[in-house]
Amino acid sequence: MTFEEYYAEKMDEYRSYALQNGTSKEYEFLRSCLDATVDYGDLESYEILEKEIDTVNWQPDAISFNTEFSQLIIIVSIFSDTDLKTSTSLTKTEINNSFTRSKRFIDRCKKDPNSVAKLNTNLYHVAQQIKDSWNAYKNIRILIVSNKVISTRVDNIQQKDKIEDKNVVFGIWDLSRFFNVESSQTEREEIIVDFTDNPLATLEASSTDEMQSYLVMMPATKLAEIYGLWKSRILEQNVRSYLQNRSNVNKGILLTLEQNPSRFFAYNNGITTTGERLEFDASGKKILKIHNLQIVNGGQTTASIYRASVQKTELSEVNVQMKLSVIEKDKVSKLVPKIAEFANKQNPVNAADLGSNHPYHQKIEILSRKLIPPPQENQVGLGKWFYERSRGQYLNEQNDKTPSQRKEFQRHNPKTKQITKTDLGLTLNSWLQKPYHVSKGAQANFKEFIKSLPLIEEWDNNNAQYNEDYFYTLIAKTIIMRSLRNEVPKQEWYKGIPANVVTYSISWLSLCMEKSKVGINSQLIWRNQSCPIEILEMLLLFAEQINTHLQSFEGNPTTYAKSERCWKELISKLHVEILQADGKNFIDVSEIKSAEGAAKKEQKKINKLLKEINLYQIDKNSWEEIYNFMLKYNKMSPNKDRLIRSLQKGEIPDEKLLNIILKDVNEYIKLGGKYDYKT
Repeated sequence: MTFEEYYAEKMDEYRSYALQNGTSKEYEFLRSCLDATVDYGDLESYEILEKEIDTVNWQPDAISFNTEFSQLIIIVSIFSDTDLKTSTSLTKTEINNSFTRSKRFIDRCKKDPNSVAKLNTNLYHVAQQIKDSWNAYKNIRILIVSNKVISTRVDNIQQKDKIEDKNVVFGIWDLSRFFNVESSQTEREEIIVDFTDNPLATLEASSTDEMQSYLVMMPATKLAEIYGLWKSRILEQNVRSYLQNRSNVNKGILLTLEQNPSRFFAYNNGITTTGERLEFDASGKKILKIHNLQIVNGGQTTASIYRASVQKTELSEVNVQMKLSVIEKDKVSKLVPKIAEFANKQNPVNAADLGSNHPYHQKIEILSRKLIPPPQENQVGLGKWFYERSRGQYLNEQNDKTPSQRKEFQRHNPKTKQITKTDLGLTLNSWLQKPYHVSKGAQANFKEFIKSLPLIEEWDNNNAQYNEDYFYTLIAKTIIMRSLRNEVPKQEWYKGIPANVVTYSISWLSLCMEKSKVGINSQLIWRNQSCPIEILEMLLLFAEQINTHLQSFEGNPTTYAKSERCWKELISKLHVEILQADGKNFIDVSEIKSAEGAAKKEQKKINKLLKEINLYQIDKNSWEEIYNFMLKYNKMSPNKDRLIRSLQKGEIPDEKLLNIILKDVNEYIKLGGKYDYKT
């Protein structure tokens, strides 16, 4: 797909969503772009600000607060409602105007929040938060999103200006930047770390066709600089959030850096990293640049060093041991999870933290490609739900298609039915009655959501519940939540915090269902591909009460919504609605559990059959490797010996005998073994 085609399709997408949601194309552009920047790790969360008529010249379009880095992020949208041929470039003048606009907004907030918005409106609370927290901000970031393409004449976007004593840094996402990331078949924009001023000495540890590994001494000052510049983007393969300095490990790291910096190397296990390509100096011994550096283990060490540097701790004597594995791009998804899984862990890491590589997400992806909703009246195409396990999949599956083939793909996989992994986390945590986590934003919520997934090493024993029935229920919950999200802004009582109202309303419905011992009729919703009007009307009644609850808080309602206190106080105030199992919208929970049990039992049979078929397909030479592995680790027995020899000959042994070797084959794979299939 060319950029011109991408641009046209995105503009059509914004138009479609605007008509569907009763918004504007610019609003849908802004929402889409900010969702993407959250997925890329460039933002933790955001809040779109509704504009008053008399504030359009100085009010930004959205706001974000990064508490970990004490950063205030002002977001400005520059949108052109034209086709690409008539659209002008994004110029330095427009960028400078964004700075002026942001400065005027901040000045007003600091001076008097009442001059920004009416008392107790969402915009007023944002202004008050800026005023109250001003001294805590270390810098200001102005983030520009635009569907214009940045002008080639804009060669320097770093502003030297300050707002009072705060440094101002710029970030710009134009549509071509989004296109480049999405079409690169990665979940992130390329990161190039430059060590030209102080090249890194390396010791090569091992080398294979798939990976080269090095031992490197990383200066702590440089590591702090890298983390300060790219923040969580270099931790994407290790999704764990940094827990400030609350754990004993982090306190110990900070204490060592402050009191015994020369002993840090001896006390600390170091970090484990990956990269896609290295550039060396003329000697071939020192690293000049690392392309796509990722810290897969040691995120807390890195963030603690960064925090120490912010606190002006002297780090010149500190070096960090760094294991660096260079992996080709097409091998990253296979090898990085293994490196992270087996790396020494300074704090235990749940293996589910490996984000989109977790088998749960792979299973949901498979189900989404396989299951086709029943045809709907007046519908053209199959209308499948497309689970985008990693950013850019939807686009990349169209890359090699002709324009007519792309249209056919989009008919069968409409953009409106696309689900990202962060969408999935927001939906399921809402139904799991965790609206306070959802209210913290997509990335923070996703980190919480993955804690609920089975450990990778325990997946085989726990994956039968993730079956077709589970997928139908997931889609039913998604349909209900999206339907409510579309309707809330249309209500007379609406006051501008839709995400918080929606997640709390869904959680409240879930609580009422739990108390009533009923569940949603997911099969009915799957068949109709729509939310029953009775459920939607009930949710809107809940939403009005919840909106009143949030708005009655004396401070910022969005901040209040992020606290578990908000949920507990809501439970104490609202009356639980007792729902009836009418067989239409709601079903008795005993029936649901019975159906789930049957689906789980059936999935276990399918899983077992697939594994057995897989064993029959293993290549003769690969069986020899597995055989040697079993000998080495004393796993061999006469029965297993005969079984492997039978499989090598292509014979089909008794089903019961296959079970005795499945465990050994899984262990072989888990420890890094691989096999080929028969040709």
